[in-house]
Amino acid sequence: MHYDILLENEYAEYIDDPLVKQAHKYIVGFSKNISDYTFFPKGHGDLRDYRYMKNSAWHYALEVNRKSLVLYFRKPSFSNPTVSEQQLLNAKLETTLNPSGEIKVKIYNLEQAKTLVRLVFHKA
Repeated sequence: MHYDILLENEYAEYIDDPLVKQAHKYIVGFSKNISDYTFFPKGHGDLRDYRYMKNSAWHYALEVNRKSLVLYFRKPSFSNPTVSEQQLLNAKLETTLNPSGEIKVKIYNLEQAKTLVRLVFHKA
């Protein structure tokens, strides 16, 4: 799969908040280099997101907004969880459950991005 750097740049420019821009740069830089998942930007309509695929299953989505990033734990990620919802809450990350049953974690800054990467991917 071809990685679309132009789409990545477009997403980065879309973000208004400089702290969210730093978080985006960190998470994307990290995610492009993890071997467990295929990571790529894949927007549709007004939605700007990155996908984490493993064995053709969509495990996570990273949504890009003007003032936050949102990591979605999609249903395939529940089959072999790397982190619990309670661990995310204990780390003081803004965590909610959406109507589809997916866990959503909002990210507003670099510190939160690093915490999330450490918890979910067990890497710093």
